[in-house]
Amino acid sequence: MSQMKYYVDAAGAYLGGWDANPPAGAIEVPAPPEDARQVWGGEAWGWPHPSLEEAKAAKLAELDEIRWQVEIGGTEMAGITIRTDPNSQAKVAAAYTMARLDPAYEVPTWEALPGLFAPLSNAQLIAMGEAVRDHVQDTFNRKAVLHAAITALESVEAVEVFDIAAEW
Repeated sequence: MSQMKYYVDAAGAYLGGWDANPPAGAIEVPAPPEDARQVWGGEAWGWPHPSLEEAKAAKLAELDEIRWQVEIGGTEMAGITIRTDPNSQAKVAAAYTMARLDPAYEVPTWEALPGLFAPLSNAQLIAMGEAVRDHVQDTFNRKAVLHAAITALESVEAVEVFDIAAEW
């Protein structure tokens, strides 16, 4: 009875197990990987290192998510948090537009946060609209700066240690 042997190619990619006649150029390893995506590093199985382009793409995706979370995380105006999720942005934009079009427009009851109600004057509606607009734009402005910084990085290691949250 023959015994199964496991093989990788010259780059360490797992080829499989054979009990006879492995592929030409195959290199025997002591055991198969736990996951076929792992590569043989000479002494143990490990995860392949991303290319610089792959590392940057992953970091830029992380940047997109952080920017989005900041955008929808709310902003402050006169010590009150203003919700900035998409639904709230639409409501603020509508109130802002009405306030701009009609100087007498006011809102007798605005729910700033769940359970927190307040009347808003025309000037407050305009200020709130501008605060939300500025908040959203600020997220894109910061993203543009960090996007340029990430794309300028020259090594996978530099990309991996770049801390978007700390730079935000």
